[in-house]
Amino acid sequence: MPKEPTEKDYIAINRLAMEYIWRKVQKVKREGKDYIRYLPDDIPYLYQSGLIDTERVSLKALNEFFEPLRGPDGAFYVDHKKIIELGKYRYHKIVGKPFDPLKMRRGKYTLERLRRIFENSLIPSTSLDPKFIWNQFNTTIMSKANSRGEIEFTEEMLRSLAKTLELYPSPRRRLELDVESLRAQEVQENVKIHQNPELSQFTHKTDIKKATVKSLKDVLVKTKEAIADPHRQGKGEVIDIKKLKKPKPGKI
Repeated sequence: MPKEPTEKDYIAINRLAMEYIWRKVQKVKREGKDYIRYLPDDIPYLYQSGLIDTERVSLKALNEFFEPLRGPDGAFYVDHKKIIELGKYRYHKIVGKPFDPLKMRRGKYTLERLRRIFENSLIPSTSLDPKFIWNQFNTTIMSKANSRGEIEFTEEMLRSLAKTLELYPSPRRRLELDVESLRAQEVQENVKIHQNPELSQFTHKTDIKKATVKSLKDVLVKTKEAIADPHRQGKGEVIDIKKLKKPKPGKI
């Protein structure tokens, strides 16, 4: 059985990305030393944005990491050493394409297939409490199955599900959407360069990065490590819990 990585292992894995972040993010000077300055409200934003591996790390743990870095003005001052150490919390796996329920086929699904869909696609994509989702499955969805254990999916149900994911995205989904948006932007820029050969690709992309480097998360999304796996397939389709019963926000 593989050994669970230690904090030092995660720091080593993520060192290159964190060094990149340190170089690109704007800094302030304090007593002749460079720091990245963050306000208290920035910490939950970073946690929800996709920077942090929320399956391993709690918001409480992230707050505890930043608290010793608080300055007299209430802001957090992060030096080079602490940025590298922050890599122990970073989400470092391949970023896949965001799940799109509207690409599901319309028709009948077995309950067993739906269980796999819930586990692999729905729960990772939403911030709704998994207990709430499974409760909907066990009490509402199962009751709508026919005698063969099948449920009919309609266009309306899938559109309602897409709206639910829009309203309650998980941190992982936010990161997937950001990376997908960046990919589309780069494709558009490459088309412009192809149509206008006199435009320097290096200069053009450098300007884009300068214009978009606004936060630690923004830089993270733009690293070349944040590329979706082209071989990743959808883990199945997910059912519309909002259509069957209006969802109540869980722990977000």
